[in-house]
Amino acid sequence: PQVDAEARGQKLKALKEEEERQEAKQRELEAKRAAARERLMQAQAKDQSSKEVISETRKTMHRLIATKSAGVESQAQREKMIGRRTNIVRELYDTEKSYVDSLRVLLFKFMKPLDASARGGKELISIPHIRTVFSNIEMITNINGILLEGIEARLSNWTDLSCVGDIFVSLTEYLKCYVQYVNNYNNSVNTLNELKTTNKKFAQYIARLERSRDCKNLMLESFLIMPVQRVPRYVMLLTDMVKNTWEDHPDYKNLSIALQKMKETGDYINEKKREAENLAKMFDIETTLTGDFGGTIISPARQYLSEGTVQVLKAGSAGKVKNLGWVGKPRECVYYLFTDIVVIAVKNTSTNKFLCRICLESINVEEESGNRLSLVGVPDIHEMKRGKEVKKKEFKVVLECPEEAERAKIKQQLMRQRNDMQAKRRSFRARQSTDTVSRMPKV
Repeated sequence: PQVDAEARGQKLKALKEEEERQEAKQRELEAKRAAARERLMQAQAKDQSSKEVISETRKTMHRLIATKSAGVESQAQREKMIGRRTNIVRELYDTEKSYVDSLRVLLFKFMKPLDASARGGKELISIPHIRTVFSNIEMITNINGILLEGIEARLSNWTDLSCVGDIFVSLTEYLKCYVQYVNNYNNSVNTLNELKTTNKKFAQYIARLERSRDCKNLMLESFLIMPVQRVPRYVMLLTDMVKNTWEDHPDYKNLSIALQKMKETGDYINEKKREAENLAKMFDIETTLTGDFGGTIISPARQYLSEGTVQVLKAGSAGKVKNLGWVGKPRECVYYLFTDIVVIAVKNTSTNKFLCRICLESINVEEESGNRLSLVGVPDIHEMKRGKEVKKKEFKVVLECPEEAERAKIKQQLMRQRNDMQAKRRSFRARQSTDTVSRMPKV
């Protein structure tokens, strides 16, 4: 027993010594780890400091290059332009983000739920109505989302020599999708107003959405007009950007190209909008006319100018001019002035009975006694008889215009358009003659 006790004591002592050695090794290992962490932290701090030094050095170099004298520009002027450029880009980003956020509200808060309901058999309004009200807003949202991402990426690493012009150059062609939206805008608003008036559930649904936090107390109409207003804002911001970018800056060329393209896009949108409005106006006029008015008055080459009411005493073709009303008493008529013709119709309550349409290129306007004005010209109507065009006879309309200012206004409008038409005809013939001579073989 005594031997066993001594053996157990030695084993316990050995185990204790081993445990102490392991603890010592563990402490040594922890100390080494702590030292390694300290060295790593010091290295990281040194590396970060080096990166900051490099970044500051790079910025300083950029600033030195940017502020290098060029021509008559002073360093102080360059510094001001650098600050303005940064502010303009920030404004561009802020306004674009707000705009894209609004487009996404229009798309995902209004259009998408209405479309899903219509396709699921629980429509508030029909799919054609949805397309009319919202047009191609989804395409516009996607394009402007790409533009926003590009501006955001550049602004996050902005320096004095950073560029944004190339982003606009690559996207300006796609912005022509605004043409479809702008052309449809009036139809969109009119359809929306009609739906709100005739569809109570739809009106309540829209009103509830407009009160939501996402809409910020804005009405649906306020969101719909935003794309119409956006392109002119781009022109304004790019104009400011070009003004505050010196000619040897790497962004100057692309900014200038982008500005020119954006102006062309804006002009194109405005021109297409005018064309759409012009065709819509001619269609409205044609729907109010009754009687045989010699075929449609709608033509892409024809532009509506103005309209008004006149008092017509007599009207008719050559040798057959007759009183419209009682002898000596005029009839109230309406006239529609276009770039190439004038249309006159007898005014009624809801429709107007067609009287004549005269070609302005041949019209003569003469003052007669008794405060009267006579319009004489060839009708703008092609009459066919036995497969051959009948020779046109002059048509005469006698107006009663007691006011001298009214007579002068009508005469001036008609004669100005006649002179313009005749000048265009002469120019066209001159070009034809030049082309003919140029194509003749040389002897």
